[in-house]
Amino acid sequence: MLLNEKITIIRKMNNLTQEGFAEELGVSRQ
Repeated sequence: MLLNEKITIIRKMNNLTQEGFAEELGVSRQ
C-alpha cells in the first residue's frame, strides 16, 4: 500500500470517527 493511500484512509477514518478515535486514545493513555 502506498503511503499516500494510508494517509487518505487515516484521514477518512478520523473524519468519520473523530470523537470515537479521541475516546480510544484517552482510554489507551489511561
